Amino acid sequence: MGTETLEGGKDRRPGGDVDPLTFADAQEEARAAEAARRVTRRAVRRLDALEMALLVAAVFLALAGGAVAGWLLRAAVGLPFRWGWAAASLLFFLVPGAVAYWRTARAEKGGAQGRRLRRSKEN
Repeated sequence: MGTETLEGGKDRRPGGDVDPLTFADAQEEARAAEAARRVTRRAVRRLDALEMALLVAAVFLALAGGAVAGWLLRAAVGLPFRWGWAAASLLFFLVPGAVAYWRTARAEKGGAQGRRLRRSKEN
């Protein structure tokens, strides 16, 4: 990286028509790359924290919704509250989670938009 150059920017190696990076340029580029890595790591940490906060909120909402559904099932059908609460909480958490997982997996494979484009080309 820190190759010395002759006057006119020629490399000391034979056939050195390419202007190599000077040592100062290489240091500046290394500092910029390290700054970009720091910014990227910070963004990943923040996104991980946001994802965890959303997951915790989803669990609490599923438990609260399950409690309401368990109370309604107890009043309407006579099902014990704990059974209704557990079943409804699992449904309120697992069904949306499965749908989100399915949609993500489908998007990684090309998604619905890709299928629509293929179908329109066939017709």
